[in-house]
Amino acid sequence: MINDYSEGVIEITEGTDLEALKERYGIQVGDIMFFDADGDGIPNHATIITDVSESIGYSAHTVSRRDLDINTFFKQSPKGKAYIVLIKDEF
Repeated sequence: MINDYSEGVIEITEGTDLEALKERYGIQVGDIMFFDADGDGIPNHATIITDVSESIGYSAHTVSRRDLDINTFFKQSPKGKAYIVLIKDEF
């Protein structure tokens, strides 16, 4: 546990087995996802997870995006990383 609102952080890189992560950690709609486009360990953008039915979908607003697949990020930023903050169901 990293605070009273979250259960931990997961780091994701290109090629990560997303289905296994979703099953192991219970990634769900409402969890927060940060993107580090250049892989330097400093997140550049924050989003919210809005779909976990197939891959991991997120929504953002800098340029309006809704339920965009996480793999789109890795295609644009192959050295990038994503960090998912698992939000507790109750706190």
